[in-house]
Amino acid sequence: MRNAKCEIPNPIHPIRNSKSAFRISHFPFLFGIPICILVALAGVNIERIVGHDSNPNPQSEIHNLTENQSDSAIPQSPIRNPQSAIGEGWREATEGFQFSFPRDHASHPDYRVEWWYYTGNLETKEGRRFGYQLTFFRTGVVREPDNPSRWAVRDLFLAHFAISDIEQQSFRSFERINRSGIGWAGADTTAYRVWNEEWEAKLDVRDHLLTAVDRDASIELRLVPQKGEVVHGVNSISRKGPAEGNASHYYSLTRLDTEGRITVKGESFQVTGLSWMDHEFGSSFLEEQQVGWDWFSIQLNDGRELMLFQLRREDGSIDPRSSGTIID
Repeated sequence: MRNAKCEIPNPIHPIRNSKSAFRISHFPFLFGIPICILVALAGVNIERIVGHDSNPNPQSEIHNLTENQSDSAIPQSPIRNPQSAIGEGWREATEGFQFSFPRDHASHPDYRVEWWYYTGNLETKEGRRFGYQLTFFRTGVVREPDNPSRWAVRDLFLAHFAISDIEQQSFRSFERINRSGIGWAGADTTAYRVWNEEWEAKLDVRDHLLTAVDRDASIELRLVPQKGEVVHGVNSISRKGPAEGNASHYYSLTRLDTEGRITVKGESFQVTGLSWMDHEFGSSFLEEQQVGWDWFSIQLNDGRELMLFQLRREDGSIDPRSSGTIID
């Protein structure tokens, strides 16, 4: 089992928790992390792991760890420059934004970048384990296209779909990119529904319904929130750097009971498990001296969850605005 360590020195923003106050630098981690990378916009590892303790029944079993490592393939400009994006008419993520649900599950097209990110661990009643990821991205290209045609590209819609088969030690990933065109892809603004061809996430009252199929792999899942939405950051913004406007609005659903069907290589399985959902939107993420970020979340047996991210700089240091949240 591979060991990986994450330690963020002297962050400006501490991990937030209503019952405890400490900084990320006070909370180093050492876990066994099997890593799978999606190369396009982000990487993801979905795997249930147990801490590296040799005890076969450790008291602190970690049930879910997902790691998302950004890639230099993320558009460099103008997303790296908040003033450029704002100058082109995109809305800035500012303090005081009032989240309201289910309204804010839907799309926010005034912001340049937005994503909906689902990851989870699934298991059959016989104990066969799977991981999955389904992610939808909206990236603004032109705030107000001059061309009135519906084929004009205001936004590009990208999507990732991946399945890990733990028993077979296999990992399969798929991706798509489309303009909205004649309904090929999109994200509703009044009710939560985001799609890319036949891949889709939508809301059924409170439940999240996920569907994706590509060749001989598919998922059809219902996710039921066990906790309410958790807003990250301070004063409704998650700051990504010192520049004015370099921030996002970011919330999570950290524990979703999950059931449905998963198909791998044409073989279908009834599964249950736990999932995690992230939704983030803003108009700038990386600054000139930043080269990427690392993100992961943990669902613990005691009912708590933890999210951490670190922003990496060109000189190899960690940006002090790296942050995290503990959820009771």
